[in-house]
Amino acid sequence: MKSVRALIQAVWFNGFQSILPKVFLGYSLVYSPTDIMVYGYNFHVLPGVVILIKVLGNRQRLDEFIDFTNKFHPSIKFTVEISDSSNVFLDTKSTLRDGGIHFDLHTKDTDSHLYLRTDSCHPPHVFKGIPKGLATRIRRICSSDDSFHLRSKELSQRLCHRGYNAKSVHESISAVQRIDRQDLLQYKPKSLGSRIPLVTTFHPTLLGISAILKDNLSTLHQSKRMKKIIPSPPLVSYRKPRSIKDHLVRSRLDNPKPVGSFSTCTNKRCKLCPRSQTTSTFKSTNTGHEYKILTNVSCKSRNVVYLITCRVCQKQYIGETEDGLNMRINNHRSSITTGKMNLPVAQHFNQDNHSWEDMEVVPIDHNVSWTIDQRVAKENFWQYTLKTIEPDGLNKRSDTLHMSRKY
Repeated sequence: MKSVRALIQAVWFNGFQSILPKVFLGYSLVYSPTDIMVYGYNFHVLPGVVILIKVLGNRQRLDEFIDFTNKFHPSIKFTVEISDSSNVFLDTKSTLRDGGIHFDLHTKDTDSHLYLRTDSCHPPHVFKGIPKGLATRIRRICSSDDSFHLRSKELSQRLCHRGYNAKSVHESISAVQRIDRQDLLQYKPKSLGSRIPLVTTFHPTLLGISAILKDNLSTLHQSKRMKKIIPSPPLVSYRKPRSIKDHLVRSRLDNPKPVGSFSTCTNKRCKLCPRSQTTSTFKSTNTGHEYKILTNVSCKSRNVVYLITCRVCQKQYIGETEDGLNMRINNHRSSITTGKMNLPVAQHFNQDNHSWEDMEVVPIDHNVSWTIDQRVAKENFWQYTLKTIEPDGLNKRSDTLHMSRKY
């Protein structure tokens, strides 16, 4: 698995703690829902998962959470930036100063500022619009003239380094500077033009196509029908031509996910086989999403996250076990028959019209090298993904408070 770096940005404003929404590639995190909640949608087949984390508590709870995230997966490492006076969100940095909030442009240290080069194959108006557009963005973000001048100077140097004319860049920045910032912050609805677009692939020899259309419009208007349909010259719109990269590199590569399955055993004494069946998929009864089992699992597999579904009411439960899966299901069977009502599975299957025979079991995740923390993190991940936490499912909210399972 490729190494992934994610950023958790924590901010303290007068005792208020929050963690901003970020993108965690491939995983969601769950930790102590009474203190740190993770909200999100896992599409499973998509490369990214967007989650929002809100911290309630103190700095110690945050430190514990950071320590937990760094144990979530060996290839994922989290860095933390903490400040009591500033907050970074996307490309904006807000700072508490003199009793007010001041805004400035924020760029990452890894940003190489690779703006479009002037010798690339694009229409001339694109190169005229880039300096003005970037300067307008800075004008909107920066709340003081000093910060605008500083960021504009940096922008000018970077654009000149990419081949832009220094005079035209200076003129674009000066034009934007004369515009009041409050006017730029106002939403201005765009008017829909009535001109018919003429879309063609751009080529430097086509720069005079607009003039050609305008000069020959009178010929087109000799037809009353065409004059009514096209009253004004068409609006020339260019599509991007194929680059060397487009010719050499495919836009999509075949990268199939590993396919696994769960196979029941042939042991007549196995108590798990009657409660399950051989399958390569499992489904959430709450979301309706179907997922593939990515590893090969059997009744005796260890270090397993499993899914229990009630055949009567379709409620689901996610559990994990270090022991063999068949042994863990035997423990559930024992707790049901002996009426251990303090356990969620036993409590549910001792209800009216429910019994041990109404249980359906399928292992959904498995890794023989998992540590207990990694296995419990996977359990929590699937609880939130399949929505098996009460009242939607059978898992108790207090389960995610513990980093180990008590049987």
